[in-house]
Amino acid sequence: MIAGVVFGSIGALSVLWGGVVTGRMLSSMKGAPSSEDATVVVLGCKVRGETPSRHLYRRTKAASQYQQTHPKAKCVVSGGKGSGERISEAEAMYRILIRDGIASSRIVKEESSVNTEENLRLSQEIIKEKNWNSEIILVTDGYHQFRASLAAQRLGIKSSPVNAQPTWHTFPIDYMREVLAVTRDLLLK
Repeated sequence: MIAGVVFGSIGALSVLWGGVVTGRMLSSMKGAPSSEDATVVVLGCKVRGETPSRHLYRRTKAASQYQQTHPKAKCVVSGGKGSGERISEAEAMYRILIRDGIASSRIVKEESSVNTEENLRLSQEIIKEKNWNSEIILVTDGYHQFRASLAAQRLGIKSSPVNAQPTWHTFPIDYMREVLAVTRDLLLK
C-alpha cells in the first residue's frame, strides 16, 4: 500500500514536471529579433564522417533560409570534431551554407566546442572579436531552444529562436531526451 502511494506520487510528479518543461520548451520556440543584423549562431550536432546528421542538416538549412532573407546577418557555425567525425560540425555547416549561396565573408567557423554551453561561449567570443551584433539568432531544433536559451542567459546573451524543421519519426525520443537534459541542467547548474 505505501509502495503504491510512493510510486503513484512519483508518477504524478513526473507527469507534472514533464508538463512544466514542455510548456517552457514550447514558449522558448517563439520570439523575434529586434534588429535586422542580429548574428546567427547555429548550434552543432553529429557528423558521420563528413556527412551531417539530419538534425545538423536541418539546423543549417534553417540558418541558410534566415540569412537569405536577412542579408545583413552574419553567422557563426559552432561545433567541434567528435569521434567518428572526419570534419568538424562547423565545417559541415559551412559547406552547406556555401552551397546555398551564402557568402563566405558572412560565415565564421567555431570548431572547438563540444556542447551547447561551449557553442555559445566560444561563439560569443568570436562575435565580440568581429564586433558583430551581440544579439543572436539561436538556430537549433525547437525542442532544444529552451535549454539553449537557458545557457545563453547564463552567459548574458540576448537571443531569439529560429527552429529547424522537426523530423517527426525521431521527435518522441528527442523530446524525452531533452526533458531529461533540461532536468539535469536545472539540478546541476
